[in-house]
Amino acid sequence: MENMDRFISLMKEMTQFFDAFQLIEKQKLEAAASNDILRLEEIMKKEQAEILVLRGLERKQQEIQSQMGFSGLTFREMIDRAPEQERAELEKAYSRLSESLDLFQRYFRCCSKFSMSLFL
Repeated sequence: MENMDRFISLMKEMTQFFDAFQLIEKQKLEAAASNDILRLEEIMKKEQAEILVLRGLERKQQEIQSQMGFSGLTFREMIDRAPEQERAELEKAYSRLSESLDLFQRYFRCCSKFSMSLFL
């Protein structure tokens, strides 16, 4: 199934994206912790550029899901509805993406709280 292969490839690409974005968030946290406002502003500009990349990935995800007839479904719902022979690979890709996204979100929340305290 060509679209399923494209979707799995996209999930892997998104995982790589969030792995890299975690590093940006870690740098942001370090800059905030050391009260380096100039470095923090520089990192936030880099972060804004990455957000545009993320939007592109999300549009690509929506496009592929639509082509697969899975519009509006979560990854978990897609796995449940996918052909049996595709489920194991989808589950593996989803698990890795989920781990990467969870770690990114922890860094992001921590950075947001710390950064806000600098500007108050």
